[in-house]
Amino acid sequence: MSTSDDAAGAAPASRRQVTEIRTDLNLALSGGFLASGVALILLLPALADRQPVWGLLWIPFVIVTPTLWALIHEAIHGSLHPVRRWNDGLGRALGILFGSPLAILRLGHLVHHRVYGLPDEAQPARARPRILAVPLHYLRLAGGLYLLEVAAIVLALLPRPTLRWIARQAARRHPLGERALLDQTERGLLTTPILTRLRVDALLIVVLYGTGLLLYGAQVWMLLAAVAGRGALVSFMDNIYHHSPAGDPRRTMDLTLPGWASGAILHANLHAVHHRRPDIPWSGLPLAGARYPDMPRRPFAAIAWEQLARPTA
Repeated sequence: MSTSDDAAGAAPASRRQVTEIRTDLNLALSGGFLASGVALILLLPALADRQPVWGLLWIPFVIVTPTLWALIHEAIHGSLHPVRRWNDGLGRALGILFGSPLAILRLGHLVHHRVYGLPDEAQPARARPRILAVPLHYLRLAGGLYLLEVAAIVLALLPRPTLRWIARQAARRHPLGERALLDQTERGLLTTPILTRLRVDALLIVVLYGTGLLLYGAQVWMLLAAVAGRGALVSFMDNIYHHSPAGDPRRTMDLTLPGWASGAILHANLHAVHHRRPDIPWSGLPLAGARYPDMPRRPFAAIAWEQLARPTA
């Protein structure tokens, strides 16, 4: 459905508000994350070595991880900056700070969108035996998803034929279909320009965090704890919008939050609206959501508790 179709009855100002990219705010947030993140990794060790209490500065940075991911998510959809070169450049820089190359994150997320757009009769995801499903569910929530994203650093350095073999193994019985997944992997990851950028980003991640590990020395636990906290938080938040212990693997929900909390995570809680209109930037999601009264909405806290209490297979 096009923007003009959805907004046909709206005033011109409303259409602009829905589709306009908040370039000024996106640049400010991106610059703030990049400057503070690099400072915490490379400059904080000198302070923390004299007085470990400086390590507390990591706590607010970890807490705002969902906002960092939301900015990367905007770059994935081309909504971080209206100029493609700036959009991808900022997205790559944020991905390096996050610990995973943008190319990998983009491929995984766009495949996710295609799977959740499939009709109900499409090939379902395989349900695991409960004896495996329960521990894997909690492992995913506790940081397993982030570990897979970070593992892309190793994948990036493998030869292209090896990457094609891995893609074929992953494509077997995938809900998207083997041919479709392989085609998307080829276009979105294995072309020479994209694979080159992927490898450069992976090396920059190794250099940035490897240097940080050396600089922290005896206080290296601070950096490791911060990365672990980031991984746990982003993994927990990633699953929440689709959690479905009842066996509906393609359920997508909007989760209700106070206005300030929704704004703080760039309205990522309006996830069903985003899946229906992934072309709309974060700032337009509340207005777009008002046009879809049929969207399923649940309290954020209720679903957060449900995914802890009721693991899915």
